[in-house]
Order: sequence, then structure tokens, then C-alpha cells
Amino acid sequence: MPEGNKEFTPKSEDEIRASVIAEYNLDANDERNTSFIEKSIKKELDWQNERMDSHKKLSKAIQQKQDWRKKATEIFSDDDDADITAKPKGDDAPNKPSIDESKYISKAEMQEILHRQRFTDLSDEEYSSVKAIATQTGKSFEDTLNSNPMVKNYLETNKANARISGGIHAPSSRASGAKAESEDEKVAKELSGDLPEGF
Repeated sequence: MPEGNKEFTPKSEDEIRASVIAEYNLDANDERNTSFIEKSIKKELDWQNERMDSHKKLSKAIQQKQDWRKKATEIFSDDDDADITAKPKGDDAPNKPSIDESKYISKAEMQEILHRQRFTDLSDEEYSSVKAIATQTGKSFEDTLNSNPMVKNYLETNKANARISGGIHAPSSRASGAKAESEDEKVAKELSGDLPEGF
């Protein structure tokens, strides 16, 4: 298996047989050598086929590269012929692909989204209200949220209303060792216990 040949020319089976016999000083008529010679020939033919396949693939890749280079050269050579200094305006301008800007957000919108994500504990309504008050007073959002008594009262009222409507108990400062029973547990406990007479 020669390696490093610049030009590869495949050998015929007879040429391979002759080179194997010559290289190993074998007697072609001896039956003991026949198996070795046939295996060597098969191995060399397989190697040649692999090399030919690789050569074909490489040739195809090179041809594709040359074709693309030729197309690119044609495109750029057409541009070189045009007058670069003259830029068409108005109706003479080349049609640029239209971009649907509704699919994208602006930098200001992105900053607003990032700012909103910093205050996830506020509902959208609360966030909008605090932002409106901050704009009216000319203070930053954080300053308005932390120092404006009207905003603090508004947020506390909303939390209290949420607790009342949602059945959420006000947080306690005392540690409670007993677990609070749910309504279902209370009903089940009452039904399993002794009922008063008359029921």
C-alpha cells in the first residue's frame, strides 16, 4: 500500500498479484501461498477502492468550492462596474426587504421589561400606579416606592384587601407550634366525633 503518492493510479489484480509475489518471494504455484496471495490482493483492492472514493469526494468538494467562488466573483464584478459614488434616492433606490418591526422590541421596551422584572411582588396595576406617581413627582421609581407615604398606604391597603378576599391570615409575629387545621379537617373531625343528642 503505497502512501504519499501525488498521483494515484489504481493497479489491476494481475499487477497486484505480481507485486505481492515479488515483494514476499513467494512461489505462485505453491498452494500454501495461494490463500495469503488472495488475501493480500483483496486487501490492496479494498484500499484502492477507499482511496478512489475519497478522491471522488474530494474532487466533488473542490468543484463545489470553485463553482461558489466563480458565482461570488461574478456578483462582485457586477457591483464593481456600477458607479459606487452615485447612490439612488427615492423611487430609484433598490427595494430593501421590508422588516416587520412589530416582531421586535425596542431598547426602551427591553429596559422597561427588565425594570418590571425587578418588582415581581407588585401587581401590574400597582406597578403602573407607582410608575405614574414617580413620573408626576419627578422622582425615581425606587425612591417613590420606598419613601412616598401615599404609595406605602396604597400597597398596604391592597395587601390587606387581598388577605381578606383570599382568606389569607395576617402574618403573626408569634411562633406557632400547632399546625392550623383546614376547613375539610375541621368538618371531618366534627363528623367523626360524638354528636349531641337529638341529631
